[in-house]
Amino acid sequence: MHNLDIFLPEAGFLALLLSLGVNVLTPLATWCGMAQHWRGVMRLTTCGAWTAFTLLLLAFAILVSCFLTSDFSVVYVAQHSHSQLSWGLKLAAVWGGHEGSLLLWALLLSGWTSLFAWRSRHESDALFPLILSVLSLIMASLLLFIVLWSDPFLRIFPPAMAGRDLNPMLQHLGLILHPPLLYLGYGGLMTAASVALASLLCGGFNAATAWVCWRWALPGWCALTLGIILGSWWAYCELGWGGWWFWDPVENASLLPWLAASALLHSLYVSRQRGSFRHWSLLLAILTLILSLLGTLIVRSGILLSVHAFALDNVRAVPLFILFAALSLASLALYGWRAREPYPATRLGGGKCETLILTTLLLFSAVLLIVLVGTLYPMIYGLMGWGRLSVGAPYFNRVTLPFGLLMLVVIVLATIRSRKVSVRCQLPALLAHTGVFIFAAGIMVSSGSRHEISLNLSPVSRWYWRATFSALSAWIWRPKATTPVKKRGSRCGGMKNALAACSLKGASMPRVVNR
Repeated sequence: MHNLDIFLPEAGFLALLLSLGVNVLTPLATWCGMAQHWRGVMRLTTCGAWTAFTLLLLAFAILVSCFLTSDFSVVYVAQHSHSQLSWGLKLAAVWGGHEGSLLLWALLLSGWTSLFAWRSRHESDALFPLILSVLSLIMASLLLFIVLWSDPFLRIFPPAMAGRDLNPMLQHLGLILHPPLLYLGYGGLMTAASVALASLLCGGFNAATAWVCWRWALPGWCALTLGIILGSWWAYCELGWGGWWFWDPVENASLLPWLAASALLHSLYVSRQRGSFRHWSLLLAILTLILSLLGTLIVRSGILLSVHAFALDNVRAVPLFILFAALSLASLALYGWRAREPYPATRLGGGKCETLILTTLLLFSAVLLIVLVGTLYPMIYGLMGWGRLSVGAPYFNRVTLPFGLLMLVVIVLATIRSRKVSVRCQLPALLAHTGVFIFAAGIMVSSGSRHEISLNLSPVSRWYWRATFSALSAWIWRPKATTPVKKRGSRCGGMKNALAACSLKGASMPRVVNR
């Protein structure tokens, strides 16, 4: 080892400290600049975001170098790596434990902040420096926790001889892809939530702000969706993890922000098109931020038992909870303080579109509440001193089943666009959605039966005609169309509905197709 390499961990920790300082000073300088009406506020905030990201990237690169060179003088490397591991597993081991995973999350969130700063560098609206300031405050809170309670560069002398090795269940391709995608999704959703919080500070959440929020929430939702799918595949490959989906607390921790983000995208669509559902959009954006933090609290603190939990530390549970509570209460307090101000008049009378989206929001909210209560109730039950309680898959399957079926009905109804659209224009999309509805509804309803179902899907036949009857009812109950409409983007709406239907179908498959 080169003489200068001895000081690499100290350089990494110094980069963390400098990044923390930049993220603390950036909001202060931004607010002072806005109070003094400086013209270069956006440029100052952008430079702060890029500087913080560069420092975090340097710290993360140093940690990767410690793993690749098997520097066992670093405690984190000695606990999660081994000299005989392949370079791919050594790279994945960087975020295989508590300290590295939080550093990865901080890096990706800082990357989202830098990307937002670069895309908005020419904006003159006061909203954009405030968005970057909110993101910097979230980053500063996370980095403060890392520096004080989760230092990945902590030293051990004398160095360990070989290392403790990575957990065998984590030596999988899923470790390389699954956690980064989840954190990438959390970062995008936190960026969208920061847009909503900054709009509250500015005193106006209009259609343009809703468009900015939607534009950053969508890629975050896509990354989170892909991460959940890869996590399900990884759980299916590993024995003892319950198959595709087991309603485990760690699995639910990623599902909760996904449900909130799905509802948020629907609400933002109406907010940017018609200016309505503004309070829905603001609350769902804040809820997405809170649930993303709650997921980290569940996974990393050990407050809930899980077969997927490996990086647990009860000592860190208290500061993690304080971080979660502080950010959550501050966000809700800001909404309670600023949301009382009246908004400008909005266009009402959206008809069927707004009715269906409102129904979708209510259904997503109901499922979100069911999963949240089922996940946290065992912890609350134990804290009250009532004993130990377990909420398993049968509860979630039976309670969420009616809402899943109603969502499928809404998807089919959303295909019927207008009375002005001819039957010939509507028929292909409607038949496609009805077919997906029949297949998905049959699987979802059959999952409520008492018998276990395999890939041959033979027990689904008993429920097939019930699902067919429901789809036929949705087809009969439709507005009559007479004239075609010339409107671009109609296929896009059909693709969105098909994607939603496939998502619901995929969510139902893990319950019935297990090993």
